[in-house]
Parts: sequence; C-alpha cells; structure tokens
Amino acid sequence: MKILLSLFFLFPLCVFAQPWDLVRCIEQAQKNNLSIKQAELSLEQQKMSAQVAKKQQFPTVNGSLGQNFNFGRSIDPFTNTFENTTIRANNASVSGSGILYAGGRIRNNIQAEQLNLQASELDFKAIQNNIALQVTNAYLSVVFAKESLRIAQDRSQRTNDQAERMKKMVDAGANSKDNYLNLKAQWAQEKRNVVSAENNLTLSKLTLEQLMQLPHSENFDIVYPAAIQPSALPSFSIDQVVKDALETQPEVKREIERLKAAEKLLDVAKASALPTLSAFGSMSTVYSSAAKSFVNNGFDTVPIGYVFGSQIPVMSLSPRIKTEGKSFTNQFTDNLGSSLGFNLSIPLFTAGNVQRSITSAKINVERAKLNQLQTNNNLYQSIAQSVTNYQAAQKDYDADLAALDAQKESFSYAEKRFQEGLLNTVDYLNLKNNLIAAESNLLQSKYRLWLRLKILEFYQGKPLQF
Repeated sequence: MKILLSLFFLFPLCVFAQPWDLVRCIEQAQKNNLSIKQAELSLEQQKMSAQVAKKQQFPTVNGSLGQNFNFGRSIDPFTNTFENTTIRANNASVSGSGILYAGGRIRNNIQAEQLNLQASELDFKAIQNNIALQVTNAYLSVVFAKESLRIAQDRSQRTNDQAERMKKMVDAGANSKDNYLNLKAQWAQEKRNVVSAENNLTLSKLTLEQLMQLPHSENFDIVYPAAIQPSALPSFSIDQVVKDALETQPEVKREIERLKAAEKLLDVAKASALPTLSAFGSMSTVYSSAAKSFVNNGFDTVPIGYVFGSQIPVMSLSPRIKTEGKSFTNQFTDNLGSSLGFNLSIPLFTAGNVQRSITSAKINVERAKLNQLQTNNNLYQSIAQSVTNYQAAQKDYDADLAALDAQKESFSYAEKRFQEGLLNTVDYLNLKNNLIAAESNLLQSKYRLWLRLKILEFYQGKPLQF
C-alpha cells in the first residue's frame, strides 16, 4: 500500500520532470481541453442523429400481451353470454407498418444527416486547430519569457559586477562616489526587472498549463526550440497561401458539407408535398378460461313418433354431447387472425405548412451559401493580414538586428571610456538603457516573426512544430 501511495504522489513529478515540446503540448491540449471535450459531445450527438435517420427507412413493429380477470357475472368474450364465474382471458398481438414511398424524403434526410455529420467532424477538426494555435502562441510566450528572464539576469549580474569594480575604484580614490551610487541604483532597478521577468515566466507557464488542463507545477518546463535563422526564412504570396488553405482548412470544407446538407433538406421539404404510400399488418389471438369444446359421447335411441295407423314407435339416434375446456394451445391456434392493408396519404390542403417548409428550406440554402462565402472571405482576409504581418515582422527583425549591432558597438566604446573615467555615469547608463531597449526590441521581433511564420505554415496545412 505504501508503494502504491508513493507511486501516486511521484506520478505528477514524473510527468513534469521531462520538458514538454510543442507537439506534446498540442496533443495534451487536444486530449484534455474543455472546448475539445464539448466538441466531442456535439459530434457524438450528431452521430446519433445520423443513425436515427438511417433507421427511419425500416418498418416499425410492435407487440402486446394482455391478461385480465372477470369476477362474478360477466360476459364471456367467446360465447357472448353471461357467466357467473371467474373468467381469465389473455390476448396477444403483433403489428407493423412501413413506408413504401415518400417521394425520396427518407433517403434525402439520411443523406442530409450524413453530410451534417461530416460537417460536425470538420468543425471538430477546426476547433482542434484553433486550440493548436492557442497552444503555439502560449508556448512561444513561455519561450519569450524564458529568454527575457535570461537577458534580465545577465544584465543584472553585469551591472552588479560593474558596481563592485566602481566601489573599489571609489575606495582607492580613483572615482567619485556618485558614480558608484548611480550604478547601485541601476542594479536595484535591474533586480526589479528580474523579478518582473520571473513573474511573466510563471504566468506564461500557467497559461500554457491551463490550455492543457494540467495542474500548475514548479517543475513544468518546455523544450527550448532552435534559434531562428532569418536568412533561411521562406517567402509567402497571398494567392498561394489562400489556395493551400482552401484545400486543407477544415472550416472551408465544413461549409461545403453544410451547403450540401441544406440542399438535401430542401428536397426533404419538397417531398412533403408528394403522396405517401405505407403498408400495415397485424396478427392477434385470444384465450379464455370459459371457452368450451363440444365432444360426441355416443348416441341414444329415442322415440320420435309412431308408424301411421299403429302403435309401433319410430326410433332415432340422438348424439350424447358433452363439453370440456379448450386448452391454451388449441385456442391460440384456433383464434389466430391477421390483417394486411395499404394506406395512401395525399396532401390536398395543409394550411400552408408544406409551402412554409419549402420556403424555409430555400432560405437555409441561401444562408448556407452566404456562410460559405463569409468563411472564404474571412479566410482570405486573415491570410492577407498574416502575410502582411509576416513581411512586416521580417523587416522589423532586420531593423532591430541592425539597431542592436549598432548599440552594442556604441556601448562597447562607451564602456571603455567609462572605465577610463572619460564618461560620466549618467551618459553611460543612458547608453546602457539604449542597449537594453535594443535587446528587448530584437527579442520581441524575433518571436513575433516566429509566430507569424508558424501561422502561415498552419494555413498551408503543415503541422505546428519546431
């Protein structure tokens, strides 16, 4: 028992001990995310609707069994005479009916439900893709936060080292104390920046864990992806990405299936104006404990008159009849009856219900067409914006990279002058803050570019991975 408890408490540690890569994060979220689970329930419901629609083409069969007791003076159901006794009666029946012709209503309804099922499956896939994009964004936020924390810690350590060197110079009388105090103040601010970066990292991890429905753990960590190679980044055209997306994105295919389903439901509505031919049949039998059978028990010789003009009697044979109860098996067979019939229903006047159903179905077809057009338009706009953002992110990255190189060169020269006492602390810290800003800008543009790249690859149907 102790071993089992130990394994139970160690299991979460084992789960979080291994860093999570993007693919594993996406799989975890798609398995446990609440939006995914709700979509699964909707999909199961649509599967059930499709199965019910298929079964509508089969006949319905019902059976019944009954038993009743009559006490005292009652009417026997077989002889229709009054009996002053206890009578037990049983009845059994089976009946069925089925549609032979309904103008294609059942067939078209089956096809419509099947198309709706395919649309639901594509909608489920679209929700999975949306969750994958959310996880990718959260994953990159964690990467960005880790990188920001590393830079903040490195910057704080370097400032602290500079402050220690300045203190030695002040103690030796080689520099003024205000320079040392300015460095200490800068170091305090950078320590605060480290705390802020740690909080941002914790919040980023928490967001990713929530998407995956995992409890928060200090041991949770991700696999750090390889660095971006700007020279190796692909180029994208709006038309090509749109073409790929129209062939791969599930929401596009979903609207196509929904339009087909709406057209089939229009055929269903039109079929309601046509005659419906159905067949029905039944079989039944009854049993009564009062039922009797008549049995010949021989003959008796009885006088029926005299020979004319004499006293010689005329004799005749008279059967001796006795009654006995009929068995359940015999009554079941003897009382068995059946029926078979057909029914033709012709809608002559429906108070406008048929026409209203047809008009409503036509409106739904037009609405499905508009939804399909709106989905394609939204997709085109999203891709056009994503391509534009990607191109802008490339330019921002190149500009921020050049700016950082310039700031590094300027700060390197300023640091030498500051160490030689040729640059005051205020100017030195201004140049350092400029370098910090350039590093931060490059970091942001790098991960912004990374995210834009993954979004465009996603539209092309490529898996989200690093």
